[in-house]
Amino acid sequence: MMKDHLNPTSPIKEYYDGEILYMYLSDNFTQVLTADEVDQWGPIVLEDHLIYLEESDDGVVIKVHSWTPELKSYSNIVLQIASIIGIVIVFIYINQKQLEAKSKISFVEEE
Repeated sequence: MMKDHLNPTSPIKEYYDGEILYMYLSDNFTQVLTADEVDQWGPIVLEDHLIYLEESDDGVVIKVHSWTPELKSYSNIVLQIASIIGIVIVFIYINQKQLEAKSKISFVEEE
């Protein structure tokens, strides 16, 4: 069964802007790579990438879509900072629990 937006005889108006779709033939699964108001066309499938043309304010731009997710440098920095903050919070929590335990012990000894 063909999806409506893939049927060229009865296209849906929202898909007139030229979306890039990729179909996995082994799974019969269609992945929408571009779902926006920008015109894209001319996809070229490579082993690890998909290259297509996109219309922008600057003219025609070549876009490269990677099949493997890539961590951007800012994501890597945010992950490192979050890890350090997490470790500091764990040490503060452990220290607080130890102080509470000591105060309970000293309170019990005073009675």
